Parts: sequence; C-alpha cells; structure tokens
Amino acid sequence: MEAEPELCAALGSQTFRLPSTHDRLALGEFEEQWRKSIGAALA
Repeated sequence: MEAEPELCAALGSQTFRLPSTHDRLALGEFEEQWRKSIGAALA
C-alpha cells in the first residue's frame, strides 16, 4: 500500500497490451514489461 503512488505513476506511463496466448515470445515480452515497471516503481 505504501508504494501505490509510485506503482500508479510507473504503470500509467506504460502502454500494456496483452498479446495472443499463442504467441509465447510476445507473452514473455509482456511479462518482462510488467516486471520492469513494477521493479522501477519499487526501487
């Protein structure tokens, strides 16, 4: 809860688009984008 403003700011600056579930490479990139955004917000 303490990191909520930072998370909202970091995630608000990104555009997330869930790829097809059949595209493993795109799903991996999507997950990496989430991890980087959350990591940046909590750093």
